[in-house]
Amino acid sequence: MAEGKLLRPKVAVFGLGRIGTIHLRHIVQSCLYDVAYLIDVTAMHEKIRTMINSYSLRDAVVCSPDETDKVLSDSALDAVIICTTVQGRVDLITRSLNAGKHVFAEKPLALKEEDVAECYKTATRNNKTLQCGFNKRFDVGIKKLHDKIRCGDLGTLRSIKLSARELPSTCTKEYILSSGGFLTDSVVHDLDLLVWLAGERPNSVFAFGHAQSPMIKECGDYDSVNVILKFPSGLLAFVENFRGVSYGYDQRYEVLGTNACAVIENPKESQLNLWDETGMHSDLMWQNAVTRYTEGLKKEIQHFAAVVKGESNCIVKGEEVTFVSRLCSSATESLQRGQVINLT
Repeated sequence: MAEGKLLRPKVAVFGLGRIGTIHLRHIVQSCLYDVAYLIDVTAMHEKIRTMINSYSLRDAVVCSPDETDKVLSDSALDAVIICTTVQGRVDLITRSLNAGKHVFAEKPLALKEEDVAECYKTATRNNKTLQCGFNKRFDVGIKKLHDKIRCGDLGTLRSIKLSARELPSTCTKEYILSSGGFLTDSVVHDLDLLVWLAGERPNSVFAFGHAQSPMIKECGDYDSVNVILKFPSGLLAFVENFRGVSYGYDQRYEVLGTNACAVIENPKESQLNLWDETGMHSDLMWQNAVTRYTEGLKKEIQHFAAVVKGESNCIVKGEEVTFVSRLCSSATESLQRGQVINLT
């Protein structure tokens, strides 16, 4: 938790690509921050200045990555939000924490478990918070599901099933090769949810997958992955992730307990149902992650502001993020070797 309380933390945003632009919009809408710096390569500066005018961020300074030291040396700066590519993320997280800033960083924090663990050690040494961008935890329905599990409404858990299917990927070959792989880049969200909902850590994992896309196959990656986990309590869990389905952004959750079964279905663009002679027709489900998890994305930014202001402790714990990084690595190893991997 931060020392003292602030009215509006001063924040710098590193990386104004797709997710950085989304976070900036939610930062502005929240009215919880003062945006001090926006940092990206020179080619992005015109786009950034357009956003500054659109959001009336008259005091925001546009900087290039080679001005990072200048930004972090600003004693009035309270926090940074890191949305850069994963390759430079560890260095920027470390420099920001050592400069005495709280850090929100997109997942994955790093491609190796030991680097993730070291980032959190650095946060502890500097008495600063490092929040990882696991936005699905902040979705209203998923948070209610978590709370019902914790208070015992479902009884003893027997099964958790998570489905995550996306429309055909717009990812470039360069992005696929630099992302750390499908599990680290995408499936990690659902592995985090599994462990968070279960309230315990699995003792074994088995994964298998395939690449339907020639481009993804050429990259040595997967677009179809199933992961099976077993927990010490006997709980069984299953995750299916697919890139390239034809009908929408399909996200479904089912948790079976001894007392009840809880289900989260796909929200739709509207609640309209049309009945006619050809059958029953409903509106489309949300077509991408930004619309499906808008509230979660907003709430994680609001939560980070509360942490920086000293009003809350971060609910995304360092030991959880570090373990999920290990779980991703183990699932990837299982995928490649075709074997069950036992977790200590």
